[in-house]
Amino acid sequence: MWVRLKLDFGWRDFFHGVTRLLLPFDRSVLADAITERWTPNAFPVLSVRSGFDLFLGTVGWPAGSEIVCSALNIPGMTMIMHQHGLVPVPADLDIDRLAPNLELLEKAITPRTKALLIAHLYGNFVPLEPIVDIARRHNLMVIEDAAEIYDGVYTGHPDADVSLFSFGPLKTATALAGGMLRIKDPQLLAAAKAKHAEWPVQGRYDYLCRLTKYGTLRFFGAPWIYGVSRKAARLAVGDVDGLIQHSAKSFLDEKVMHMLRQQPSGPLLAAMARRLANFDHARLQQRTANGKLLTELLRGQVACPAAELEPHNYWLFPVLVSDRAKSIAALADAGFDATVVTSMRSIDAPADRPELAPTRTADALEHLILVPNWPGIPEAELRRMADVLIAVERQASRVEALKVTVQPAETTYPENRVAEPALNVESAAPR
Repeated sequence: MWVRLKLDFGWRDFFHGVTRLLLPFDRSVLADAITERWTPNAFPVLSVRSGFDLFLGTVGWPAGSEIVCSALNIPGMTMIMHQHGLVPVPADLDIDRLAPNLELLEKAITPRTKALLIAHLYGNFVPLEPIVDIARRHNLMVIEDAAEIYDGVYTGHPDADVSLFSFGPLKTATALAGGMLRIKDPQLLAAAKAKHAEWPVQGRYDYLCRLTKYGTLRFFGAPWIYGVSRKAARLAVGDVDGLIQHSAKSFLDEKVMHMLRQQPSGPLLAAMARRLANFDHARLQQRTANGKLLTELLRGQVACPAAELEPHNYWLFPVLVSDRAKSIAALADAGFDATVVTSMRSIDAPADRPELAPTRTADALEHLILVPNWPGIPEAELRRMADVLIAVERQASRVEALKVTVQPAETTYPENRVAEPALNVESAAPR
């Protein structure tokens, strides 16, 4: 079975991490080396959420201040805002762009708003220029969540006040943890670094646990064994998707804030430095080529949000389908492991402004699935997967068309005649 996502993490990376657990490190030297490869106004942190928490703790906005956010993000980001007494306010997405609707974004701004938090989703780069223009008119900061778009080159938009990047388990060039926090303002950057230096250092045992867990997932992610292990897991625990999602979580919810407020360990910094120094551009190019091919194959048949836009590196490949369960089942029967979106949620509107509820985003999530797109999947298999998706959607269209053409018969009938619906099958068939 073709697994939904293959970790960008090989056995050389695993053994490099294990050996680094045994070596002493000067963490400041490693951090400086990473910053030198990135940009001077950035530094390594434990994760995107750590960086976001650190920034909010440094900037110190008063309780009740608001951050207008892309309506789709991980729950951890809103949880951190609540920890700081801040109010997340959603800006509903234009689904075809996977970007905030600019009109709704501006309508969500109030005198209490302090910043706009924009998420680049699934490898699609959101154009920030018009968003920066809105922010400057209202004297707001722009925070870009770039966890899902790293391409070995991009280090943050020059006009963004804050940029956040991830090297977490599922990300491109993963170090199994780690992130980068870029802050444009030099004084705020210095204050954040000083605050970060007061945090305890992550223990090496934590990184050993990560290596063990994701080494195991890497083994069971091999196509030849994944199908068998998935069936076994289904028999054992039932909810396979829930098990996978729980295994891939970076932090346990009940310990999240304690675990976020740590500096990265020496072995983690060594892994980040190695991944940056040896970024695999060919792998990214292959993934992008796969994404473009899928986009072309599905064009006009299955909706692929933002897939036509550039730049785009297709970190994951979302599609909108009529019936998620039927599509996932059909793909599984054909040997493709697809899944619903479980790690991201639409952000709730504040109780006093229900009109801001992100209905477009919530509706899209009811029809969104993620399909395999990673480098190494043969072109023939991508074509076969596209055929399965198209066939399911065509069947759904036929069923819907047949429903539409069922018309009530006339209300009066000759005596002893049984009324029957008028069914126009010929006109319902797709052309």
